This record gives sequence, structure tokens and C-alpha cells, in this order.
Amino acid sequence: MGLSLTGAREERYRRLIIDINKAVAGYMLGNLIISGLATVATWIVLSILGVPYALSLGFVVGFFDLIPLVGATLGAIVVSFRDPDGELPDGDDRLDRVHHRLAAL
Repeated sequence: MGLSLTGAREERYRRLIIDINKAVAGYMLGNLIISGLATVATWIVLSILGVPYALSLGFVVGFFDLIPLVGATLGAIVVSFRDPDGELPDGDDRLDRVHHRLAAL
């Protein structure tokens, strides 16, 4: 309806809108593919390291990776919470701390 107001340039604006739509759709598809790869890579590495709930943490990284520019960094920070003394807590204590910190977010 808005294009009908453009008069003789309607076809030009229609092509422009189609081009913009293709560019944005391509960007979104690429971003989803990269987030999927980040999820899988995180899951594999955390599984090798023996971290409990590696797949869930991989999904957290993949979700944050959807945020442009800083998302992957935020996801890595959330997944790698450390104790105030800089050490990773052992066993169940580590899992409890991660759950409490994720709940606090």
C-alpha cells in the first residue's frame, strides 16, 4: 500500500525492498549457523573436559552468540564462572554456583 504512493518509482522501491529482505535473511541465516557451530564446539570441548551439563552450557553459549559482536564473549563468561579466589570449584559445588549465578542473571 505504501509503495503505491511512490508513483513512477514504485518498481525501483519494490526491488530495493526485496534486496534488503534478501540481505537481512542471509545475515540471519549466517548468524544462526555460527551460533549452532558455537553450541556444538562448546559441547564437545566441555564434554572432553568432563564438565557436567556440557550440552546445556553449550546451548547457553549458542544463545548468547546470537547477540551481535559481544554475544560469544558473554556466553563464554557465563559458562566459565569462577570462585572469587580465581579457582574453579570442585564437583557439585561448581554446579551449584553456576546454577545460582545463572538464576541471578
